[in-house]
Amino acid sequence: MNEFNIEHNFTQKVIKDYVDNGYRIYIGQGHYPDEFPIQIRNFMPDIVAISDDEKIIIEIVRNLNPNKLRQIQNFIEAIDGTGWQVKVINISDDDIINSSGQ
Repeated sequence: MNEFNIEHNFTQKVIKDYVDNGYRIYIGQGHYPDEFPIQIRNFMPDIVAISDDEKIIIEIVRNLNPNKLRQIQNFIEAIDGTGWQVKVINISDDDIINSSGQ
């Protein structure tokens, strides 16, 4: 299974978990409502999950390298105090094995 498929399959599982718990899901650039803060639309997170009580920005990464980590840290600082949460999910080798049924 290639990197894209691994991340895509994992992302679909995360989306299902949030939908099953009553969240509205927004995915991908151009699909974010205008009322979302500009920082979110510019960052282009993998998933935005919103419930009546929470607004969560979800970034799924396979390899959290220093550049990606710095980008996420800058984003967190930019939205500080806005009421949004950021969740970073690092896909591990165990997650890949479990999601492929091995």
